Amino acid sequence: MSIQIDNKREQAITNGNGEPIRGTWGAPILGPRNIPVERENPDLPPPGEWGLFGKPVALNHVAIAFPNRDAWLKRLAFLQESGVKFQMRVNHGVTHSVYISDPNGYGVELLYELPREMWESDIDAGLNYLQMLPTEGAAALVDDIENAPRFGTAAE
Repeated sequence: MSIQIDNKREQAITNGNGEPIRGTWGAPILGPRNIPVERENPDLPPPGEWGLFGKPVALNHVAIAFPNRDAWLKRLAFLQESGVKFQMRVNHGVTHSVYISDPNGYGVELLYELPREMWESDIDAGLNYLQMLPTEGAAALVDDIENAPRFGTAAE
């Protein structure tokens, strides 16, 4: 068994009987990079439009935190240039986020955490804040951190 990954042909690692060695979920392990190969059920219906609410899924979305604002903004620009649809663009009180869909219809939240001094004195207010933003064009790439709310007066 072999598969093409990153323009390189990877062979399955086999045991002494020529059978592939399998990973935790039963997928053959490809070497030398130990890449598990999972196959999606071809009989699944095509994915529908992702939404935060009202979808019958076991997993609504996963969140990926970026190390800083600049890395996050660069990724947003790259995704937009690549034609990835922004499902939602949101400023939470403690994070700024964009929600996209993966090719299987699952939601993916890309975020970065705001500086702690902006929200740590009133975490409840920070967690309950929500500002919806544009999802298309140049406006979807604006991150106005200078005018973002600060949640610090309740604990002072």
